[in-house]
Amino acid sequence: MVKANYDDGAFCLNNAKKSEIKQWLNSFDTVITDCDGVLWLGPRVLPGSPDVINFFKSIGKRVYFLTNNSEKIRSEYAQKAQRLGYNIDATNILSSSYLAAAYLKERKFTKTAYVIGTSGITRELKMAGIDCIGVGPDVLQSSIDDMLHNEFTPHDDVGAVIVGYDEHFSIPKLTKACAYLDDAEVEFVATNSDEREPGKFIVPGPGAIIASIENCSGRQATIVGKPSPYVCEYILSKSNVTPERTLMIGDRCNTDILFGKNCNFQTLMVESGIHNRNDLEEFMSSDDEEIQRQVPDFYCKSLGSLLPFLK
Repeated sequence: MVKANYDDGAFCLNNAKKSEIKQWLNSFDTVITDCDGVLWLGPRVLPGSPDVINFFKSIGKRVYFLTNNSEKIRSEYAQKAQRLGYNIDATNILSSSYLAAAYLKERKFTKTAYVIGTSGITRELKMAGIDCIGVGPDVLQSSIDDMLHNEFTPHDDVGAVIVGYDEHFSIPKLTKACAYLDDAEVEFVATNSDEREPGKFIVPGPGAIIASIENCSGRQATIVGKPSPYVCEYILSKSNVTPERTLMIGDRCNTDILFGKNCNFQTLMVESGIHNRNDLEEFMSSDDEEIQRQVPDFYCKSLGSLLPFLK
């Protein structure tokens, strides 16, 4: 497998020879790629990325999309991907909302879930036969004391609190989540721990919401998205992949790349999202082994920047 030292770290594929790219292409059979920051940024496709992904498929690579975004259901991600030019369908897409539903279903969960998140989570739960409550605005009308004594009646059947990205997150939601989690038998599940979302401005991610609930409740959430053990176990059990011949592509080293390392996949970081070469240099110079594990095997400017090397 092609692998040159870049300060004992990641090798830049943009500096590779065509013979090295060919060797690299022959080193994996399966591609698992993050979405936002790799394939698209919000509604905008990242130039050249569809051509590279479709090229992988044309030469016989299996391709899966894996996103920590919980705002949509799998079929909606497939529709978006197809609209942007990707040759993919829903069966080859995994989202953290789908994984949250799969996690509870595997545990034979039969109660109601209190959801802090979007309808992407609740719709995946309902498709898995799981009842849920909580999605949407929950604004403090007067005071917390008044809410607790006059407005909030805990749902008797809540057996899980599920947390994802929620632009309506509020003190009432935090208070209700902690009230349910005061029962040790209530499951605490989180879609992912991404601290912020990619884009022009810093937008708090689910990690910021989860941290506040963990801090207040004294409970620790089970994360089902990258880089958690659950998503790795799920992929390895449901898909016929050989770890050492699988390539994980991502823009965020502390989730995408760390996930790939946890699964013993090859890893490729693109600089079109959260992290870049400067971050890699910082990671590689760290004395912390966990931070060093976030250094990918390879990196490139963007997925589309590989296109000239593949022709």
